[in-house]
Amino acid sequence: MSELLVTDLRVESQSGDSLIQSVSFKLGSGTRLGLLGESGSGKSLSALAITGLLPGNLSASGSIKYGELELLIATESQLNQIRGSQVGIVFQDPLSSLDPVMKIGKQLGKPLSKYQGLRGEDLVAAIESSLAEVKIASPYRVAHSYPHEISGGERQRVAIALALACKPKILIADEITTSLDVSIQSEILDLLDTIIEQRGMGLIFITHDLAVAANVVDEVVIIQNGLVIESGKLQRIIDDPQSDYVKLLIRSARSLDNLLGKLNQGGEQ
Repeated sequence: MSELLVTDLRVESQSGDSLIQSVSFKLGSGTRLGLLGESGSGKSLSALAITGLLPGNLSASGSIKYGELELLIATESQLNQIRGSQVGIVFQDPLSSLDPVMKIGKQLGKPLSKYQGLRGEDLVAAIESSLAEVKIASPYRVAHSYPHEISGGERQRVAIALALACKPKILIADEITTSLDVSIQSEILDLLDTIIEQRGMGLIFITHDLAVAANVVDEVVIIQNGLVIESGKLQRIIDDPQSDYVKLLIRSARSLDNLLGKLNQGGEQ
């Protein structure tokens, strides 16, 4: 895998408002990196900048290099070669990224056909295999369903399957568990952990929840108001936070863990 190097990334609106002031990080082979911050901190904008998907009213500066290619000045053709086959992305709401009037199998078949050259029975088998890999219990049923006909957890698994179809080297997961029930959330995190391990991929996991990130990543970049507050090994930051903001995140995560522990104990009595 080529290294992804983000250096002094800045994002501004047409009116000159600074949305990201300075974000830097590096993602090497097998690295699991968490981008953490509250809503509006700039973490999701960082992902859109990496993939060249920023809205037209926003502009990015600084540097985003994938291997030797500078993505901020890359052509649309060059970006299309990076998206999917090198960098896959899964968004928070799969309903917004899935085509509502196309069956799941057909949507998944497009990248499998384009990037792996599959046709006929081989393509059908690959579609069901891709759905089975993301632990969908009934691949045939889901393949023949429209997005609104399956559950939220199944839709998120389909979105992950779509992102993996082109066998990318890096997966960006943007708040993918936020809208899910806690039990489904845990299943998706376990699935993500297994797939990243098996494929040896790099991961950028975007979340506002430190407790969730701790289940998946080894390193974190914590962003507040477009600025990196702290970054480094997750365990080091938990053991020795340097900023009040990060201390608050840790206290909140521990309070939630304690509450869930009490609720679980109550349920066992």
